[in-house]
Amino acid sequence: EDAAWGLAVRRKIGGNFVMPSNFRGRGLVAAIKLQITAAGDLTGEPEIQRSSGDPYFDDFALLAVAKSAPLPEPPRPGQLFLLFSAEDY
Repeated sequence: EDAAWGLAVRRKIGGNFVMPSNFRGRGLVAAIKLQITAAGDLTGEPEIQRSSGDPYFDDFALLAVAKSAPLPEPPRPGQLFLLFSAEDY
């Protein structure tokens, strides 16, 4: 269920954003904390829970998630975590 939701989120974000080429091939992954409603609306701003090590990538990831809202309906509302990888987009 969580994996299917993560895939649906990646598809939605991928349809809205193009990953800059300078982020690819570097193994960049940021863990993003979300507060989300049952309908997929974000409450508050997404936050970096674990940095990728590149502040520009982290900022890109936060922007991509926020601008893609509402997200697909989550398996459960509340606090969720999303791994945002440069290699997924």
